[in-house]
Amino acid sequence: MQFLYPSFLFALSALAIPIIIHLFNFRRYKKIFFTNVRFLTDLEQEQKSRNRLRHLLLLLLRMLALAAIIFAFAHPFIPKKNATQKGLTPGKKYVSIYIDNSFSMNNTGSEGELFQLAKKYAAEIASGYKEGDGFNLLTNDFEIKNKRWVNRTEFLKMLSDINIGPAVRKISEISDRMKENFRKADAGNREAYFISDFQQNMADFSDLKKDSGMHFNFVPVQSAAHDNIAIDSVWFESPIWQMNQKNTLNVKIVNSGDHAISDHTLNLTINGKAKALANFSIPEHCSVVVPLNYIVSDSGVNNGMVSIDDYPISFDDKFYFSYNVTNAIPIMIINGIDSNKNINAAFGAEKSFLKNNVLTGNVDYSSFDKYNFIILNELPEISSGLAASLKTFMEKNGNVLVIPSSKDMNLVSYSSFLNLCAADGFSSVKNDTVSVTPINIREPFYANTYEDMPRNISMPKINRYIQVQKSGNARSRALLSLNNGDPVLSLVPEGKGYLFVSAVPFNDAWTNFAHHWLFLPTLYKMAFYHNKEQPIAYTIGKDNVISIPSISGDEKRIFSLAKDSSEFIPNQRMLEGSMQLYVEGLIHSAGYYHLKDNQSANANALKAYQFAFNYDRSESVMKFIGSSDIKDAITSINGDVLSPGKVSLKKQVLELEAGINIWKWFIWAALVFLLCEMLVTRFWK
Repeated sequence: MQFLYPSFLFALSALAIPIIIHLFNFRRYKKIFFTNVRFLTDLEQEQKSRNRLRHLLLLLLRMLALAAIIFAFAHPFIPKKNATQKGLTPGKKYVSIYIDNSFSMNNTGSEGELFQLAKKYAAEIASGYKEGDGFNLLTNDFEIKNKRWVNRTEFLKMLSDINIGPAVRKISEISDRMKENFRKADAGNREAYFISDFQQNMADFSDLKKDSGMHFNFVPVQSAAHDNIAIDSVWFESPIWQMNQKNTLNVKIVNSGDHAISDHTLNLTINGKAKALANFSIPEHCSVVVPLNYIVSDSGVNNGMVSIDDYPISFDDKFYFSYNVTNAIPIMIINGIDSNKNINAAFGAEKSFLKNNVLTGNVDYSSFDKYNFIILNELPEISSGLAASLKTFMEKNGNVLVIPSSKDMNLVSYSSFLNLCAADGFSSVKNDTVSVTPINIREPFYANTYEDMPRNISMPKINRYIQVQKSGNARSRALLSLNNGDPVLSLVPEGKGYLFVSAVPFNDAWTNFAHHWLFLPTLYKMAFYHNKEQPIAYTIGKDNVISIPSISGDEKRIFSLAKDSSEFIPNQRMLEGSMQLYVEGLIHSAGYYHLKDNQSANANALKAYQFAFNYDRSESVMKFIGSSDIKDAITSINGDVLSPGKVSLKKQVLELEAGINIWKWFIWAALVFLLCEMLVTRFWK
């Protein structure tokens, strides 16, 4: 037994009062005349013995009654298991209650929808405390208002306003936020409640840290078992989208249930039009990748969606994605003397490219931002101004191909530019006939370029080439090499773009590469290849930063994201030549968001920037942690598991708060002792 107010026990000193009364109980005697004093002597001895026993019994009953009343005021209780670790002290209590408002709480249990049950349980817990105690409501949204401490009435109002949302948090994250709120309030008597279905993906109990000033309480709401299939992710077979060309979209579908799925349908729509469908089957606890083939028929922004039907868990049945198909990719070819017929033929044969040939003396450096790909074709030298402009162009997501001159080349200027980009420089011309080695199948640049590479395939021949000068600080990576080990085509990442360096001019005197089957795919890859491709889809809560290359920002230009009738302005800043938009906590619904700014003249230029956001798929696996597992997981921390059922949560909270209250027992005991005193006084004469 323990006492919530042990200071009242000092009142036990009042037990001396009945003792003093009994010791100094002065009596008034009455004279009685007897004829024979012998009878009086016998009677007096008998009454003295009986009165002494009666007085001692009355003294004991009065002392017990007074002691029982004092004990009752000291608020005695029998502590429950681990209650001594809670450090309860009299005064204001601070209670932080977390309610899981993720999509899995839309499930139903034996008593109804889990989310509504969670709100009901939170209200019951609050009713176990006083109106003036401090209350803090937490959800997965981690909003600013969730840092406030309020009274019980305001807490209940906040409780009615929360809704299901896409955010997902782990138990350890929630615990850290609670501790932060407790510290800001300088709160004692810290009680933390977690009301959730405790999905396995969020229940990281092993990361919880014991806090001597904080008591953890876990209230599981049990969900009925549900099978679920979800669209996990999508990706294109090729990242290049060309008009009227076939493309393949791969869709990964996961079955987290205990039953196999057979003959289910997957649908693909692009810009609201049905494009493809496929049937699929998945064994239990497995995944499958379903390919969808369709013809790219719309230029500009294409908003796509793949969907399945899976009741009742439907938040993961749709996956949104967005990509931009350009009519023609602008390419600038800067020529030293004459244009190269092989390059012109390569890009002229494909309508997806728009080439512009200029001579080295007529280059407008300010126009570089209009192009995706710049080719330096046999320039006698690379000036410092051109080198600086090209470096800036690559940092903004552009690609550059350097083709050395076949005659009168200034090797110093070339090497200076290459060193500026951390690439290996040129040394001297080597007159050797050498073959190019087969393509490295692990090279990402040539991924998806070929389906099967024959072992004895014919490779290009090199008659003359410029040998490179290796540098320890260079970041060059060989794409094509010669049999003697020298690189003939190299790649260097520069900012968000790439620098490609050829060791040979593309003319017949130096090599037959321009007539080889590898020539066209290599040139096309250079035009499309980017260091950081714009993702076709983002995840709400995970992808909190959108990087937009080739957009300049200034203090007067304010960007916003809009979806349907809603619009918001994210934080923005320029970083490494790209506009960064910070959308954490601002996007709550899946779908397409398009970029806008406050300058209407830029409306057409921003049409290409649309972003698809999807809900986090970590909630798709319907596996939960039960009460017994939670108890085993929290043995090392100061915690309890409350089970809603026959005993109300309010009563369980009161017992946790002060154990089993027994002060009423002492009140009844005091009444019994006083009643016994009355009976002894009245009937024992």
